[in-house]
Amino acid sequence: MTYLVIILFISLLWFNFVTNRIPKRGRIDVSDGETITAAIINTNRVPDHAATLRAKSGETIYKVKIKASESHLWIKGDEIKILISKSNKKNYRILFNDYFKENEERIRAYAIELLEKKAKYNSIGAKAVKYTSGDFEKIKNSKFNSNQIFYFSYIFNSIDRYTILAILLAILILGLHFVKNMALKKLLVPIILLAVIIYYICTAVKICTDSLAKASK
Repeated sequence: MTYLVIILFISLLWFNFVTNRIPKRGRIDVSDGETITAAIINTNRVPDHAATLRAKSGETIYKVKIKASESHLWIKGDEIKILISKSNKKNYRILFNDYFKENEERIRAYAIELLEKKAKYNSIGAKAVKYTSGDFEKIKNSKFNSNQIFYFSYIFNSIDRYTILAILLAILILGLHFVKNMALKKLLVPIILLAVIIYYICTAVKICTDSLAKASK
């Protein structure tokens, strides 16, 4: 059991490294290019990690990996400009920063729609943060930009997922200790993992309550 948890933890670290590695595709500085438009064909579900934006023009799919520091909500189906090299069609640059700036108002409205749809008032996160319909209106009418709303929505919903995971892990630890008579020292790794998850939940709750306080100002 302990070895399984260790392998899982190492796998998560490796996955985090791989997903945050930024390749040059879609970022090449093109000086002799022509501009085309392509339709975005995917969505970004994680605001604090690197994300790959994909766009399609004709039968060709273009993609660019956006850094965690650049990560942004975008709208599936929107058109985005791409600068393609005339000398080598494989070299191109997706103008995602221009897209984000030009469509901020629309993206913010979309972020509000997602928040209203996903942030349930009877969820674990809502109970922990004391989130109500009044808080939704405060965020909607606040000066928060699309990314701030996107981040709040993601962190808010993650409270539910991690709380359920913490409960299941706690049940497993207690079951192994009391039913299987496994010594606590042999369960050190899952106990540490449980502590990390609980710390994340507490941090997420604080982030959300702080955000609601700022939205109220």
